[in-house]
Parts: sequence; C-alpha cells; structure tokens
Amino acid sequence: MMQIYNWSFTVAMLYGSIISATDPVAVVSILRELGTSESLGMIIEGESLLNDGVAILLYEIFEELALDKIPSNKIAQEVTIKILKISLGGPALGFCMGKAAVFWLSLIFNDAGKTY
Repeated sequence: MMQIYNWSFTVAMLYGSIISATDPVAVVSILRELGTSESLGMIIEGESLLNDGVAILLYEIFEELALDKIPSNKIAQEVTIKILKISLGGPALGFCMGKAAVFWLSLIFNDAGKTY
C-alpha cells in the first residue's frame, strides 16, 4: 500500500539530505580483497568525505528553510554566504589549526640525538 506524505519541497529535500550520505566501507573492503591499488581506495574514501560534507551543508540549508529561519527575500544571499563560509572557511580554519599544531609539536618534540 502506498502512503502519501504531505511534505513540502523543503521538508522532502531535508529528508533527502539526511539519507544521501554514503558509506564506502564495504566498497573499500572489497577492493582490498581483490588486491586493487591503495590509491583507488583512497580516491573512493575521499569522494565519500566530499559527499558527506555536501550532505551536511544541504541539511543545514534545508533545515533553516524548513524552520523559516531565513527571510524569503534573502534566501539566495544567505545560501550563498553559507556555502562560501563552509567551502572557504573550513579549509582556512583547518590550515591554521594544522600550522598551530605543528608549531606546538615542534616545541615539545624530544630529539634523542640532542643533549641539553
């Protein structure tokens, strides 16, 4: 028996963004059993991370639209700003945190060859 849901387009897209994230574990394990190259497994895992990131972004956008957190006259502007924040701000924050971690680790690294 077919059920009909009275969902709006925004709610349906919100649900779709929740279930769209992929899991490459089975594919990568099959590739390892078949003896394929490691680079192919890394490409598939990277593609899965990209899919997960896009799914999270879409979820956040459609959640705000479903809950009417964005005024209807500023939807395009707010969505563009959110996409730019995540796509440019995330890598920039990751780069800065990586540099800070390397700096702090360089201060505490104990080189066995040095005598103090």
